[in-house]
Amino acid sequence: STTAMNGYIGPRTAKYLNSLAAKLRDMDMHAKLRIMQSNGGISTVETTSKRPVTILMSGAAGGVIGGRWAGEMSGAKNLITVDIGGTSADISTIPDGQIKIMNPRDTYVGDYPVLTPMIDMATIGAGGGSIAYLDEGGAFRVGPRSAGADPGPVCYGRGGSEPTVTDAQVVLGRLDVDRFLGGDLKIDADLARKAIEDSVAAKMDLSVEDAALGIIKIINSNMALAIRANSVARGFDPRNFSLMPFGGAGPLHGVALAIEVAAKEVIVPPAPGINAAIGLLVTDMQYEFTRSAPTVLATATDEDFAAINRYFDELMEQCRAQLKADGVPESMLHFRRIAECRYHGQGFELRADMPDEPLSEANKNTVIDSFHAQHKADYGYTFGSDQVEIMTLRVVGVADVDPLKWPKLAPANGAGIDQAYLYSRSTTFDDGETVETPRYDRDKLLAGHEIAGPALIVQHNSTTLVPPGYQAAVTDYGNIHIRAAASS
Repeated sequence: STTAMNGYIGPRTAKYLNSLAAKLRDMDMHAKLRIMQSNGGISTVETTSKRPVTILMSGAAGGVIGGRWAGEMSGAKNLITVDIGGTSADISTIPDGQIKIMNPRDTYVGDYPVLTPMIDMATIGAGGGSIAYLDEGGAFRVGPRSAGADPGPVCYGRGGSEPTVTDAQVVLGRLDVDRFLGGDLKIDADLARKAIEDSVAAKMDLSVEDAALGIIKIINSNMALAIRANSVARGFDPRNFSLMPFGGAGPLHGVALAIEVAAKEVIVPPAPGINAAIGLLVTDMQYEFTRSAPTVLATATDEDFAAINRYFDELMEQCRAQLKADGVPESMLHFRRIAECRYHGQGFELRADMPDEPLSEANKNTVIDSFHAQHKADYGYTFGSDQVEIMTLRVVGVADVDPLKWPKLAPANGAGIDQAYLYSRSTTFDDGETVETPRYDRDKLLAGHEIAGPALIVQHNSTTLVPPGYQAAVTDYGNIHIRAAASS
């Protein structure tokens, strides 16, 4: 199925990528064009044109990489990233700063299994463009159908007629008509109200505001279920994690989602609307090569170990040759060896770490113990059997890339936040209360500034909602940490 998928998308992908490269050259842009891969690394046009299955989930991968980068600026290693755009929400759990690779049995694109390394994430149809409606049985639903970018939400005034999550945010006063996208896109609140009234409120005998709140609560509940499936169901306790919302719509939902899943805090990165693009600038060039080598470690002979070590050497040479062909000097290269293992007779494999030295009878338990630990992490138990079977050998070749350096903010040094204040307007929060809520210009906030909720923090690519009873604090590099305010 993977080969068929590669053959199906190959010609069109190659044509697109080569056309992009040619047009950039025609525009006198001579920087090396790099393409994000689903495993979180970057590659070249030539390589991804030959193996386009490696980039099928690459856009969402950029968000996870960017989320880890932003977390590092605050010293936060346990993160749940939630990338909310117009049509979908991409959710990933990063424990101890380690981005997880999906189990091969789960690497599907749509309904099709694609056996290529992908960052572990869940994607659901939940975004700013998700449509609210009553189904044939009268149930109130939001998504997965989306208005997309064209015509987009009703408030865009481009012909949309079905209310969306963005329209609900406008009705609740959380998106200001004259500040949307920094004022670059004018939106119409009256159109949003009418769409919610006609499609939802009137049919359910609700006020427009209650219907809008219902839209927000349903979409948040859908996303919270997906967060739990990617964290609690994988053995990670959200109470030990910071929730990082980004994408254009993410920071409006961040605190509500953190409450739903009991995350310890919310961290909003400095440029949430383009965080996935930032991920492209902070990841490494990376290739992976594999070959099968079925070997039950308990009964492996010296000849079996010699064959495995020889195969690893061959895979490393393939990685080295590919990276050198991309102009990467030897001094920048490093490699990771992985054994994909299973209990003898199982139908799927998990990744296990290899010892640093060549595999032998003396150190084979390094692989066995690593596999047991991964099996327990994924499934909550282990058989404790020594019948662990290596099925596939994998070498990851990496060329380190200098990460993006984000500038520090100037320190507040006791200065207040008056310089960032814009104005105040009525805003409705999840508890149904409508209060006068100040807006602050994020570009004018300084390191050390604190903002007590209720508040909206506005920037060109996103808006951050700080509900009543919560406190936002700006860090040195511009991350905004939001936590429940301390009780007096």
